[in-house]
Amino acid sequence: MEVRTPPHIPRKFSGLSRWLPLLLVTAFVILFFTTWTSLFERWTRWDEGLSHGLLIIAAFFYFFYNSLPWQTYKDPIALRLSLLILLVIFSVTQALAWHLNIFIIEQLAILPLLFLFYASIYGLKTAWQQRLVFALLIFAIPVWDQLNDLLLSMSSNVVGWMVKAIGMPALIEGNSIFIPYGHILIADGCSGIRYFVIALALGYIISLLNHYNIKRMLMTLLVAASIGLFANWIRIFILILVGHETKMQSPLMADHEYFGWILFGCLCLPAIYFAPVVRQPQRSPISLQLPSLLSIIAGIILLASGPLAVWLLTNKPAFTDWQTRLEITSNPANVTLPIPVTLAAGGFHETRRVERDGVAVYINIDHYQRVDKTDKLVPYLPRLFNNESWAIQEQTGSEILPGVLTRFRQKAGIREVVQLQWLEVGPYRTGSMSQAKLLQIPAAITQSPFFTIVTLQTPCDAQACDNVVPVFNDVISDFMLLKDN
Repeated sequence: MEVRTPPHIPRKFSGLSRWLPLLLVTAFVILFFTTWTSLFERWTRWDEGLSHGLLIIAAFFYFFYNSLPWQTYKDPIALRLSLLILLVIFSVTQALAWHLNIFIIEQLAILPLLFLFYASIYGLKTAWQQRLVFALLIFAIPVWDQLNDLLLSMSSNVVGWMVKAIGMPALIEGNSIFIPYGHILIADGCSGIRYFVIALALGYIISLLNHYNIKRMLMTLLVAASIGLFANWIRIFILILVGHETKMQSPLMADHEYFGWILFGCLCLPAIYFAPVVRQPQRSPISLQLPSLLSIIAGIILLASGPLAVWLLTNKPAFTDWQTRLEITSNPANVTLPIPVTLAAGGFHETRRVERDGVAVYINIDHYQRVDKTDKLVPYLPRLFNNESWAIQEQTGSEILPGVLTRFRQKAGIREVVQLQWLEVGPYRTGSMSQAKLLQIPAAITQSPFFTIVTLQTPCDAQACDNVVPVFNDVISDFMLLKDN
């Protein structure tokens, strides 16, 4: 049988028209190699959130290859210019986020960049037809880590309700469950984020395999998310039952990794088996036509504009000697905070203890600065306090004080501590770590390389805890802890 190529495309280019999208993927990976390298390191770390990353990449290339060849469409000039401008904007944004080490923006920007790159070469219609394949990569990006605290809270509340429902003697303190034979902590790794994300990814892949429409895909993802959450809740609940019945002596209490995956598999396999199959629609014949060489060159050059601009315009940050903000004379030996603040590597740390009106106030200041291009101005700190031993009773802002005022209570104890904490990113101040990460952008523009965590704590009883605002205000004024913004 003789294979005939369309009359408007030479035979020698027919293979290139099929393989060109894959060649462009290679160019895309090379231009953002550092981002893909950091993602690869995360995938091979085999942690809770992204142990499935390489499988997602394999699935992406499977669906990508099966979608070939692509048809080229000529967009109106105004639309084409808009796509090219957006490509430059996202390229610069991604490169700037890489420079500032704002990983979530750097990695998330990969998705719109990939879409815009192909839209600028093949036309918006072709890129839109492949949008679901491009979106599969979201499951290989650690954006899901932002849900960890929410999922942890959900797991603690649901499992706590289940324990109460069966009448088990237990004291429930946030993410800690105290039974007569020991303490069961629903730690960060028990949030269920790994089951949640993998269940969603499986649901998405099944939807692509079965050619679901958007409505059916959303229903599938809802079912998948429910299975992932339910598997984790049941896993924790069974562990609590086993711990209670065996007086915490079962080997399952120390090594329950495989148990969780077996339970997850038992819930997922029936759902996968009974997922409805939709007959694959026949692909209508397409008219193969290579994109113009000018479109390919323009797309690659504009895609590279962000990394190139940042590389040319940024220099290694200059190190500045640390400057103390506390008086040395007010520092007794070996002072430690009632609730130690989680610290990142490096930095310069000051801790003091003072008294005001008979109230002991502990002041802690942690300074950080970038000394290399690869350093983060705001270091990675998953949580600023030890949630295994302390629970948040109340958290509010204050019209008088900066930052966030938090009241802690010791789990299974009576000790209470009130804390005032704020974060300084260059000249900007906030009480939120997520806002601090975003403030790195204006801080970089103003060339402010410093990040500081200011913490005030005081142990107190119930009555004294209600009257710490004036004391904190006096300490802030005495030590001039507030810098002019």
